Amino acid sequence: MAIRRPLDTNVVDITGADLANNIAISTTGNIATTGSGTLTSAGAFTASGGIANAGTITAGTIGSSVAFPAGHVIQMVHPTPVTETNTLTTSYVNLHEVSITLKGSNSKILVLHGWQYYAASGTGIGFQIYKDTSSGVSTSDTLLAPLGCVDTVGPLHYYADASRYQSAQYSVVDNVTSNSAGDTIYYGFFYRKRDGNASVPNDGTNNDGYFITTLIEITA
Repeated sequence: MAIRRPLDTNVVDITGADLANNIAISTTGNIATTGSGTLTSAGAFTASGGIANAGTITAGTIGSSVAFPAGHVIQMVHPTPVTETNTLTTSYVNLHEVSITLKGSNSKILVLHGWQYYAASGTGIGFQIYKDTSSGVSTSDTLLAPLGCVDTVGPLHYYADASRYQSAQYSVVDNVTSNSAGDTIYYGFFYRKRDGNASVPNDGTNNDGYFITTLIEITA
């Protein structure tokens, strides 16, 4: 292919052999294809001024350094629901743990957790979420939620004024902007009884119930 360049009143042909390693175009210059031709680059393509209209990008992989707008969903972790029954004591115990490995370095995690429980009349369920960067989360790690809802007897997060089997859900947003891509965050879901008889999870027929958890990483 030859490039035709006006030179005074003459026109000369510049072939590939005449081109230097680097070609500079003035700040007001443009490169345009008037037909159906394509622009091919064997190396990385840099557009520091931005891309005004990319049209349709038909192939490629988005790298981990790409910055997404705030609120953009980066990934979702949704493990298979766990089915079991645990009789509760008056101490918080980690009954369910889920982890997520961050893909971004400026993220928040939306934690969605649901379970079934049984509570005898006049008792209830205490529930807390702790997190850590190592598995085996304990109550000495970072408390995420919930706070309060406690009296001199015990927690009042879920209270039964009559014996009941019930489903419950809880959600919270965890700001992990201090963590980096590649870090793994472990979330432990802790339960205890207020007093009396209580079990988690329980499906309402004294059979195993479920724990179900979804972690969604979102750009902060």
